[in-house]
Amino acid sequence: SNHGNTLWALCEHYRMTRDSLWGEKITDIVLKACDWIIAQRKLTMKNDLGSGLMPGGTVSDDKGSGQYLCTDAQTYRGLRSAADFLKSTGHKRAEEIDKAAISYRNDIQKALFKAIERTERIILTDGQVIPYVPSEIQQTRPPEFNRDDFWPYIIYADVGPMHLIDCDVLESSSDIASWILKFES
Repeated sequence: SNHGNTLWALCEHYRMTRDSLWGEKITDIVLKACDWIIAQRKLTMKNDLGSGLMPGGTVSDDKGSGQYLCTDAQTYRGLRSAADFLKSTGHKRAEEIDKAAISYRNDIQKALFKAIERTERIILTDGQVIPYVPSEIQQTRPPEFNRDDFWPYIIYADVGPMHLIDCDVLESSSDIASWILKFES
């Protein structure tokens, strides 16, 4: 997620300041970052679950490794911001990067929908039954509650699927966004 966040921050600085010297300085860096993202996504294109997502890794201080949706959300936001930056400067690769960002968002959504189909249904305190929205693409159920170890719940809030909403992978009015919020409350 740091790669995506850094790319987003570079492009946001330009978007907010319209500093053309800054734009010139970062263009090659932005393109290299985009090329790296595109290359990394190609590594997972044949995966049954998580096709087109970033390869697995760790997030935050998590004890495990996997394809975390927050990483893809943040990386998508960086790629999307890069496409917008390149469009605003009239760069010849703007359309290519824009298409890559759209494809990435679609792949994240497809992987998420497929993952949710596999997850357990959970019963909320009000009796409502909803699907569990995983933070890692292979998860099928929420963590077991343990009064002595709140770590899994902290991880869900810290690096969970809420990033999909914040980074515009999901609409805030979607059913999935609602499920995420209901599980977190």
